[in-house]
Order: sequence, then C-alpha cells, then structure tokens
Amino acid sequence: MRESRACARALYVIPDALPRPSQIRQLLFAGLAGKPVAPGKPPNEPLVPLEREFKVPNPEWETWEHNGREGKAPKKQKAILLRGLVSHPIVPPAFTASGLPSVSSITLRAMVGKQGTAAELLERWDKAQSENGTEENRLIATAAIGADGEKRCGGIYRAFGGGRDGLEAAAAVDALCEASAVDTLLTNFILPLQARLLTLCVRLCSLTALRRRGATFAGLRIASTAR
Repeated sequence: MRESRACARALYVIPDALPRPSQIRQLLFAGLAGKPVAPGKPPNEPLVPLEREFKVPNPEWETWEHNGREGKAPKKQKAILLRGLVSHPIVPPAFTASGLPSVSSITLRAMVGKQGTAAELLERWDKAQSENGTEENRLIATAAIGADGEKRCGGIYRAFGGGRDGLEAAAAVDALCEASAVDTLLTNFILPLQARLLTLCVRLCSLTALRRRGATFAGLRIASTAR
C-alpha cells in the first residue's frame, strides 16, 4: 500500500478501529504553514508539525495476551513517530474553529471526489495495464484514465503525484470516508437503538414474569378458598 511505502509506521495507526483525527491530520497535512504573525513575516511554527509521536496498541502485547499471558508482559502500548505521506503538505479545503486543517468526512470527501470514483478508475488502470497490446496503447489508455482522475479525484490525487499512486491514495481516503460513515451510523443510531430494544425486552420479560406470578398467586388463593 502507498501509506506503508510513504510512512512505514502508518501500518500501526489502524489496528482494529478508525484512526484518530490527529493521526489523519498528521499523515495528510504535516508541515502545513500557519498564518503569519505579522504581514510579510513567516509564521512562528507550522499548524501541523513535520513529525509527531503517538501511542498505539502494541502488537507484542496482543500476541502475549492471545498466548495465555505466558512470560514477561510487554507494554500494552508503543510509541510511533508519524510523518507526512507527501513531500509537500496538501492545502486543506476547510479548517476547524481552532484553525487546524479539518479532517471531517465532508472535507475528506471533497478531496477525493464522489464515492467509488477512485476505486473505479484504479480498476480501469490495472485492467488497461494487463490487457494485451502495444506499450504505446497501454500508455495512451492510462494517460486518459489519469486525466479523468485529475478531474474527478480532487486534491489527494494530485498530492500523491497522480497516476496509479494518486488513484490508490484517493481510493484509500475514500474507503476511510465510507468506514467513518458506517462508524457514525453504528454509534449514533444502531447501538443506541439496540440498547433501547434490549431495555424494552427486559421490561417486557419482567412484566410477563409478574403477570405469571400474579396469575399463580390468584390461582392459589382461589384453590385455598374452594377448600
């Protein structure tokens, strides 16, 4: 993957969950210059540092726990140093209220185009490369796809140099947007609904049990009276 080629430590960012906004910001916007403190003067420091240390789950600890916790326990987390994925920071289309580059799903979507576009173009690129024909024909086909990517895949495509690398990067960010949308749906709708339904089921079960107890108690009283 392009992410691991550009920054090997990025492989540790998403072990089982979505990356944190600060991690996405570091990978995409590292070194982005801040606003000058005075007209004509450079800013004191970049909005996003060139590199930053993050704590992430330690694979050695997970292996140790999976194997029954035998031997000395490794640290549960490890420190990694993340740098930007591109040599020149991408200009973000939007900023947060605090002045940092926005990494919301809406902002990232604006940087990669419509959902599925990059993956579709990437598939066409690979198909054009694998088809039989002259090298010239393959170059013409991929050049046409690249021009299409320039129009439809936004700033991420251009920041990664276009071509297959640009499409691969755009498809990765597109997939991140989709995963974020699913996570939002789960967090804000599915899980609360599930919890509410579970509460209702518990209440219904309790009412059913009370009714049965009441019916049993009433039956005993009738039987006792009849005697």
